[in-house]
Amino acid sequence: MTRPGRFTHWIVLPAWLRVFLRGLGDMLFGQSPVRRYRWTYAAVAALLAFSTYSFSTYRVLGNGLVVLLPVVGTVFGYLWAILLADELLDLFPGRPWVLRIVQHLKWWSLGLMGSYGVLALGLWVNSTSSAPLENIPARIVALRTVDLGPVAYRTVMVETVAPQPARQVLLGNALDQPGLYAGQEVQLIIRRGVLGLSRVLRIHQDMEKYYLRMLEVAPEARVALEALVGLYAGDGKFAQAIAWDTTLRTRYPDEYETTLHLGKQLTDAKRFAEAITILRQAAGISREYEVLYALGYALAWGREREEAAQILREATVVDPTDWRAFYSLGYVYAALGRVPEAKAAWTTVLELLPNFPEVEQNLRGLPAQTS
Repeated sequence: MTRPGRFTHWIVLPAWLRVFLRGLGDMLFGQSPVRRYRWTYAAVAALLAFSTYSFSTYRVLGNGLVVLLPVVGTVFGYLWAILLADELLDLFPGRPWVLRIVQHLKWWSLGLMGSYGVLALGLWVNSTSSAPLENIPARIVALRTVDLGPVAYRTVMVETVAPQPARQVLLGNALDQPGLYAGQEVQLIIRRGVLGLSRVLRIHQDMEKYYLRMLEVAPEARVALEALVGLYAGDGKFAQAIAWDTTLRTRYPDEYETTLHLGKQLTDAKRFAEAITILRQAAGISREYEVLYALGYALAWGREREEAAQILREATVVDPTDWRAFYSLGYVYAALGRVPEAKAAWTTVLELLPNFPEVEQNLRGLPAQTS
């Protein structure tokens, strides 16, 4: 007669898989009560730990009930600790009604914990998005620490401004800026998840407002002016970044490093005309190698090749040991049809940086340009 629960007799399975499944069943269900208890409660503890971690790490915006889930998970953990009595009920066969009640509670709690785990898994799946980051201005309304014994966490109530004023409650996160306080103006860094939920990656002080207020108190604060240029450029708000860079150089005519960095960011964003204008201003203050190379590189991409060649040649004189200017100069000369100069520039690159396959290939291709 087939043993209860066996179903592999009507499914064609490889022998090794049948052995594995039989061993797994024996491990889980053929153990002594003490070992079975350990396996069961270790699995429950792992599920609750993963779920609670997921709700704080992959937190989402828009549903305040999510902050209650760690409480639910902790209650489940206590419930299963209490239901340890289920392992001992066989010692009291005269109380079958107690056994039925405990069994029902056990399976109901198992189902709820399974749902808890599924929700946590959903938050993890939602977090696998690569959508662009967004900044949402907000103000912290209240901070609260919840201590449940094995689980302690923090909730943060914020009031968002856009798209409309609304209060949100979030779980605290290790990535949040330390030292947050009630009444502080902050930014929520969010990303749209694959399931359509907005995941809050971190909360940090609204540095834009911080530096603007610093300038209200000290209009000449150089650190604030430099920081605002970097903040706006980092967010892709190049018009504001250029405006603050102009203000910075008006008040500090010797400043060029912030301007240089802004020019590089504009070049990376393929805004070559703006990058060239900004980097020319930096070159008007300093003729050091990094400024000249950045300007020459932007000019080359902006198709102003004659000037690019002139600036890059100057850069090679300033620092003849850096291969980058020679590398870009080779491409500029090749585009201008000046093959001997291109060959000389790329040959210098190989002297400075041997085994450069791209440059070697470029040199091999040069004779075809002379025919």
